[in-house]
Amino acid sequence: MRTYFVLIVAYCCASSLIAQTFTLGGVIRDAAGEAIGSMTVNLLDENGATIASQAVGCDGVYQFETLTGGTAYTLQPVKDGNILNGVSTFDLVLTSRHLLGAQEFTTPYQFHAADFNGSGHLSVLDILYYRYMIVGLLGELPGSNWLFFAPDASTPSDEFTVTLFNDMLQYDLI
Repeated sequence: MRTYFVLIVAYCCASSLIAQTFTLGGVIRDAAGEAIGSMTVNLLDENGATIASQAVGCDGVYQFETLTGGTAYTLQPVKDGNILNGVSTFDLVLTSRHLLGAQEFTTPYQFHAADFNGSGHLSVLDILYYRYMIVGLLGELPGSNWLFFAPDASTPSDEFTVTLFNDMLQYDLI
């Protein structure tokens, strides 16, 4: 009898959690803490289908409401822009200094931004790609020109999977 009671209580608690709805939101900022806008955040269901899409304004805020609890959702930030996207010859200097050991990068954001071809390590080839891009000899990038990081992550991703068991109002991306 006691076992059945424990199972029934556990089932009721689990089913009430799944029936609840929650909110997922946050702010998208650059590494310096400035809000990033003029972009889109897609919300995907467990099957990878887009169930909602939101334009992010200048404040960098996104928010999706009435999401079913206990369900895994995937955030997919998308930002298009100019291929140069603020890249300058100064970036080449910083990457060169890092490669020479004169001034190493201090954040994973710097490292991944300098890794032009996404190989996972920096080399002279990355510098050559940047030179080609700056002088206009390279028409497109091998990957996305925007990298996004989850909170406390050291590697970028295009998608971030979150399972909701309560409101997540500060799921900020960098």
